[in-house]
Amino acid sequence: MLCQATITLAVIASLCSQVAAVDATRNPSLVAQLKTAATQLDRLNLLPENSDWLFDFTTQPNYTFSPGSVINANAATFPAAVGNGLTMAMLNLGPCSMLPPHYHPRASNYVVAVAGTTNVYFIEENGARLVTNTLTPGKMTIFPAASLHTMVNTGCTNSQLVSALSSEDSGTQNVANALFGLPLDLVNVALGGSDNVNQTKGTIPGVGTGSISASEPAPGDRPRSPPPPATAVEFPNYTPPQSFTPFDHESADSLPRLFAKIKTPSDINEDHLNALNIKLRGDTPLDEIIPGSNNDKLSFLPPRTWIDPPTKRSASEAFEQSSPETTSSSAKPSEALSNGVKAPGQDVFFARAQELLFDNDDAFREISRLEPLPGRPPAKPRHFRNFWMSLDLMSQFWETSADEITDIDNRSDDNVAMNVDQLREVAQEEEGKDGKVKDQGDSDLGQDDRKRRRSYLLHELQKAGLDRKAFDKMTAKEMDLYSSIPDKAQDLSKRKGYTGRRIGSGRDMPEQYREDTVKTFVETIGWAYGCQVTLPRLPPRLTISNMYIPVRHSSIVYRSVTDRQRARQGIVEGPLMVLQCRPETNFLSSPDESSDDGGTDSFRNLSDTNGSTQEAMLDLLRELGALLLLAQERFRETQTPQSSGSGQWYMTRLRWGGGPGGEIGNEGSNSDEEMPSKTSNRSRTTKDKVSAKRKHEAYKTLRPGVGVWDQKVVYKRIGKERESEFDNVFMISSIFHHISILRLRVHSKYLQHLTAGTLGPSRAQPPPTSTTQTTDQEDQQPWYVLQLQRTRWYDLFQADDRVEAMRGVWGVMRWLMRAEGDEEGTEDEAMSEADA
Repeated sequence: MLCQATITLAVIASLCSQVAAVDATRNPSLVAQLKTAATQLDRLNLLPENSDWLFDFTTQPNYTFSPGSVINANAATFPAAVGNGLTMAMLNLGPCSMLPPHYHPRASNYVVAVAGTTNVYFIEENGARLVTNTLTPGKMTIFPAASLHTMVNTGCTNSQLVSALSSEDSGTQNVANALFGLPLDLVNVALGGSDNVNQTKGTIPGVGTGSISASEPAPGDRPRSPPPPATAVEFPNYTPPQSFTPFDHESADSLPRLFAKIKTPSDINEDHLNALNIKLRGDTPLDEIIPGSNNDKLSFLPPRTWIDPPTKRSASEAFEQSSPETTSSSAKPSEALSNGVKAPGQDVFFARAQELLFDNDDAFREISRLEPLPGRPPAKPRHFRNFWMSLDLMSQFWETSADEITDIDNRSDDNVAMNVDQLREVAQEEEGKDGKVKDQGDSDLGQDDRKRRRSYLLHELQKAGLDRKAFDKMTAKEMDLYSSIPDKAQDLSKRKGYTGRRIGSGRDMPEQYREDTVKTFVETIGWAYGCQVTLPRLPPRLTISNMYIPVRHSSIVYRSVTDRQRARQGIVEGPLMVLQCRPETNFLSSPDESSDDGGTDSFRNLSDTNGSTQEAMLDLLRELGALLLLAQERFRETQTPQSSGSGQWYMTRLRWGGGPGGEIGNEGSNSDEEMPSKTSNRSRTTKDKVSAKRKHEAYKTLRPGVGVWDQKVVYKRIGKERESEFDNVFMISSIFHHISILRLRVHSKYLQHLTAGTLGPSRAQPPPTSTTQTTDQEDQQPWYVLQLQRTRWYDLFQADDRVEAMRGVWGVMRWLMRAEGDEEGTEDEAMSEADA
């Protein structure tokens, strides 16, 4: 069980982590020679080895997270930095640790978060305000030169930051150490005549040292204030009516008009889903998500026996022995994939599945570089390490299995400072919205009455554990606030404490955490198949006739090209799948309902039109929009990109107007070239003349803007069944801390009707062959109906669910990447012949 830092003035010294002391110069003579070298070439000759230009932060002696460290690469520790005007530092903050307040007298400081959640504070000078920010991975802040700043790790895991300072000799001054380096009588005056100056000085950690009391959190740590209540988990459960209307020319006009009326999410109703003809089926087993015959599905979906250690059997033998009902040779998967890569076998699957079976605590401790719990083997993820790092961040908002609420005894001496803070919180709760104390009728009391009230309040607060010194420091306003709640002072000894991982509720989690978790989960599987998961390079927009509707594509799975030169250019093929992560959490069937166990994935009809049903209907439309866009992109294999205004006269004719030769001039004698130039004293090169001419020509010609086609994607319907006009598209959908696999079966004619608003010709669908067998239900599907299937929701915090979700994604990837032989080149010919 990991702790969460709760920092108060009374315990701030015990939570300070290590700050680098004055860096000792490792090679003084070399540094001196570098600084006195006449030229840069002389400096290079003083550093002849390649290793002279390499600095490894992780091998430095004080690199640790227990409780933390700052590793500097500067002129003292890294001689190559001399003369380059920069210091790089790596900041490690263990759980519950902080960087003591300090400043850099000769450098400004740029800090980028790499891992964890860190609160940063700085104040620049007298009269300046305090600037506060929270850094999560990918965020940066700046500390101006000589500004006082500090950093606090507020998460339950390690925080790591990279710092760049604008000098190779920036210097560091810890404020507390510098202050108490002055004569103590002066310090006493500066602190208002405190009687505990000597005692306070002894509690300040020395420069480069720190307490480790908060660096190894373990079960039984002191409880902290409870975080916001956990977000209830109940999945959207809405099924559209199963009535389907055939498409015609009238629907081609009405469909875009219907969706054009949507201005806000509340405008969405049943009519929009009915117009799309959706046939939805939930809780679909994994072996039915993969299309094809039963034997085919068994050959692509890894058997559960693959979780056991692999033997010396081949992959085909493993499938045969694990699936007795598989008797035909067609059930055996080919050893090669469509990209020529050998299909991953049981050994590859087993190595990855074992990492998903790690206990959450063990994996999180490994990610945080903490020692394993006593008697527990270390969990060392190799393939899914990035997934575990992202899941660790999600656990700070969603993981409720470690939540424990206990009573805090506030009467102990160690909790006196906590009592003051809690009393202030309770007092502020009693304060009205207008800033006045509720039910306070003694604001006009005389001096004697106030003394009696103060005496009574002191008596009540002392019973709650507050000492007299803290009471004497209370301001008059606080006295007025506390005087209205003497009956609540005793209740402070019964306040609740929390131990667990969470620092907030699920609805407060940054959206990036969920997207990173799902992306790293899928890409680890995709790498085994020669695929990659990337972010959309163009805004995802679904095309309905001449209208673009924005949809959500968190990430897209593409097949990597085998040509190395094209791969360097970023060329990919596909897409294969899409990932969609959504931050919405309000799907409760009524405002008072909640689910502690995650709910079920049942669907219900639209019997009660309340707000939660509206959200569930909107969520289904979000998923459907992402799947339809994926199908449209795959369908582009049979199309050619059309630019807006392509072939129109205004896209090709030179601009008109102006005098002879047009506004800029004709190509023979450009008037601009005859004008005197400011640079006439030097000869213009041929490159300059060509560049100027190209600019003029670009001005004369109108050019279309960026379209919806990604120029670096070779659009292909990878995995589409050869002799079928139906395409099966897949999506990994994620809400809360769960994922589900969706499959949409859509006809080419449907996509043409949706995209262009036409009912074009369609080649006749042949009877199913041995490689394109379909179920009776799929075989009877009309072209104007969308068949949508989804699995149950898999909880990423449950080991068994993680492995089962991996089986599903693995099987889908195996089916999409199956080898098709040499038939790939004949499909387009068959389609063109059928169209002709």
